[in-house]
Amino acid sequence: MIDERFLRTLAAGVEKLTGTTPPVIAGHLATLDAIHAVATDAQRPDLAVLAARGELTPKNVEKLIHEAAAPQPDYGTAREQATTGVLRAARADLLGDGGDQIIDALRPVWDEHWAGIHKARAAGVTSSSTADQVLASDDPDAARLWRELADHRDALDAVEALVSELAMELLPALNPSHLPDTRPLLYARALMFVDDTRSHVFDIGRLLASPRRTERGGIWLRATTLPGVELRRIAEAKASAGAFIAELADTAHREYAATHG
Repeated sequence: MIDERFLRTLAAGVEKLTGTTPPVIAGHLATLDAIHAVATDAQRPDLAVLAARGELTPKNVEKLIHEAAAPQPDYGTAREQATTGVLRAARADLLGDGGDQIIDALRPVWDEHWAGIHKARAAGVTSSSTADQVLASDDPDAARLWRELADHRDALDAVEALVSELAMELLPALNPSHLPDTRPLLYARALMFVDDTRSHVFDIGRLLASPRRTERGGIWLRATTLPGVELRRIAEAKASAGAFIAELADTAHREYAATHG
């Protein structure tokens, strides 16, 4: 079950990168705002006070007596029920094609900055390159590409953070008993960037778990050395998750059989 914080963080992050709130969750957020805005300060009329003021009349007495006798509204429960319903609907939309709509909205940002990382790599810039080394390069564009690495890193980190939030919420749970480091959520994130080949998942998983911002190109310059790194859709990652889990389970079964006769 997603919560409101998840939705608002996701919307704000996508809007910051793309300039637009994802339509698939914009309506749900508007409904949540309306729920929060519902007035809850209605009070029962005090008939004695109204009578003393001369405000209790033959025309309004029946209505006011009904209002005074009515049970006190339970606004807290009503709001909670409404909020829960909206969040369930939002999750259903994301599990449908809504999650991939968000991935597709982020794709131009990913493509632009991932291409920038690759251009730097092609110019001979590595994760260990220093400013002096870059300035001494024979490639006239190397210095500019090196300077741009930080912007590419920050943009790709932001995309990855949003994609990982979606993956950890929407992908099926990975059985930690089959996984090194017992970090199933990490490998769910990894499947948003590589196929279900075991070595690919583990390699990008290690990068995703490594410290950020320690290098000018972050984890992404190193990621250019890995095969098949791309931004994948939720539907693709779900299919890969099933195959990945099945392969790990089969491997675990064969290893058990080999050691236990």
